[in-house]
Amino acid sequence: MSYLTTTPSLTLSLPSLPQAITHVLSSLSCPSPSIIRISLDVLAKFAQSLPNPTLTPIFQQYGKGIITLVLQGLIQDFPEDSMEEIERILVGTLGVCGAEGEGYVGEALSGVGGNVVPVNDRGVFMGELHE
Repeated sequence: MSYLTTTPSLTLSLPSLPQAITHVLSSLSCPSPSIIRISLDVLAKFAQSLPNPTLTPIFQQYGKGIITLVLQGLIQDFPEDSMEEIERILVGTLGVCGAEGEGYVGEALSGVGGNVVPVNDRGVFMGELHE
């Protein structure tokens, strides 16, 4: 992962970039806050580069997974100091996924119990996405 964060220009030309992003997404489910923080940092750096001819198709392909993992992690167990990275990831992913991405947000939020995120708060969040 350090290779992905330190040399993004070289990384973008790698044919194995989709697999690397898959591994980064998998590491978001790791119970280690430091690994989660690094993974979010990698995704945030890539999301900041969007739109990009290499990254856009990858973020579109994995958009549902990215949005679901990031939102559920935000609600449940990601480190509190990761908000900036989470915001960059969501903004970048929603930017390339468009209306379909908003549907992914709705699906991700519906998978979270009402005792964790009340229905009214979900509606407010979805309304803010349209702004």
